[in-house]
Amino acid sequence: MKFIIIALTFSMAWAECSIHYNRTACDGLHRSGKTNAEMSYKKCKGKKECTKTKAATSLSQCQEAAMNSCKNRRFDITKSKVITATWKGSEIKSKEGNKDFCLTYKNRATEFNQCSQ
Repeated sequence: MKFIIIALTFSMAWAECSIHYNRTACDGLHRSGKTNAEMSYKKCKGKKECTKTKAATSLSQCQEAAMNSCKNRRFDITKSKVITATWKGSEIKSKEGNKDFCLTYKNRATEFNQCSQ
């Protein structure tokens, strides 16, 4: 019984940071033959937008998780992202004061708007 209570307390402490993803796909087809939209939205189960819970025990950890969610390694598939977050059910902003964490993402210039022409 003690194990269950501890496990529930632990999981609740980590479930307070929600990250909302809104992707913009590159135009055209992926080399697999699927559209870039299909490939880009795959991480949100085929939808342009979704919300995922991230592990965080503090506001600053949630902000960091949101900023890290801006990373884009699929330059030819995902054109850009808008990442917003909530902590304990309330909207939060980046340390720079932006609702969209990707506006001040350090690699924005090299990872966004890099679609093949």
